[in-house]
Amino acid sequence: MSVVLGGLGTLRKKSLSQLDDRRLSRSLLIGLLVYASIPADGSFIGIAEIARSIELQPSMIHRYVSTLVAAGLVERNSDTRKYRAVGSVAGGANG
Repeated sequence: MSVVLGGLGTLRKKSLSQLDDRRLSRSLLIGLLVYASIPADGSFIGIAEIARSIELQPSMIHRYVSTLVAAGLVERNSDTRKYRAVGSVAGGANG
């Protein structure tokens, strides 16, 4: 999956206002940016950190991350309230 999302690095550098191409799904692009913002090394990241990295409101990021959790792509550590990609390379207890 990280190979597939590798091209999002260039997208991340663009302003979200440049994503207004009517041929594209803005919501899908944002969702992919959110997913790509979760560290590939298995470390956990918080909603506020993701929001800062892609310059969106934490409430919006929370909805996207909650959807990724429901889809089984991301897991939440209930103690720290942080998230990591499922199947990440690093081990550790699930929360």
